[in-house]
Amino acid sequence: MSVRLPLAFVLGVLSAVLVACGGGSSDKLIPASNADQISNDLADLRQAIDAHACDAAQQKLSAVQRGIENLPSSVDARIRRRLRDGLQKLSARVPVDCVATTTETTPTTTETTPTTTETTPTTTETTPTTTETTPPTTTTETTPPDTTGGVTAP
Repeated sequence: MSVRLPLAFVLGVLSAVLVACGGGSSDKLIPASNADQISNDLADLRQAIDAHACDAAQQKLSAVQRGIENLPSSVDARIRRRLRDGLQKLSARVPVDCVATTTETTPTTTETTPTTTETTPTTTETTPTTTETTPPTTTTETTPPDTTGGVTAP
């Protein structure tokens, strides 16, 4: 049965081991410069996880691993083993605890009502101009023929 340890606990244990071991006068302890670097990388790892910056968290996890692997061979084997065990547990927790923040996007529906433009055709009535030409009236007087027998009155 696997026991899942919280990330904060694992980070705390690793930091405590480093603080307890670093800076001592014994050759079997972790040198202060190495302990400081690993502690700083662990702090950066915690910040990356808290910020959900998973790529940065993986990079810091790799930095912690390199720091542990690059410890001088004079460091006590038991301390190295504890650090590697803690790193293994930490490696299992980082992907679980560092979940990238996802922004949930709700699709926006925009309803467009078509604009209807009613165009009333313009009717132009053109009244035709009629020019009527009336022919000039000519009055012709005609004297009717004299039917009285030829006598003309004086």
